[in-house]
Amino acid sequence: MVVFDHLGFGFSDKPFDYTYSLVDQAEQALQLWMELGIQSAHIVSQDMGDSILTEILARYQRGVLPDHFKNFFKSITFTNGGMRYDLIDFRLSQILLMSPIGETLNKLSSRNFKGRSDQMGKAQLATVWSPSYKDEAQKVKDIRHIQMLNKYRGGSDITYKTISYLHDRARFDFLYHERY
Repeated sequence: MVVFDHLGFGFSDKPFDYTYSLVDQAEQALQLWMELGIQSAHIVSQDMGDSILTEILARYQRGVLPDHFKNFFKSITFTNGGMRYDLIDFRLSQILLMSPIGETLNKLSSRNFKGRSDQMGKAQLATVWSPSYKDEAQKVKDIRHIQMLNKYRGGSDITYKTISYLHDRARFDFLYHERY
């Protein structure tokens, strides 16, 4: 089993001078699998990873992946990503961070409004759980862990950059749905 964080997320490096595009992230995932010598796999993706996997599968469908990947995919499981861009229920924070003022808002919130930003982040993250989810203590604990991971190694300082994959989704979405 191989579990990895994409560049800019979780425990990975968070370079400031990087585009965080779906194309680059897909290239890195493919390269990792090849370097590890993985011949076939059951792939499970989550959140942004769903978009990256969609990019990889679109390449597979077009027949442009290296020969290494001809019989690579044994099964695919998508989890909580927005598979249809036009149906994504964007959170307010996503809308603001993707806007022209996203960088400024990101800098302000990560430097000047840490307490308020944390509270807003908790409220936004809480909307991810189903209203029928009953374990409030576990949800609070999970949200705290997500926020800690988001902040790790300066990750919260580049959120406006790491969310830029959604711009790629907007550009590429029609291509993906033409093929699936």
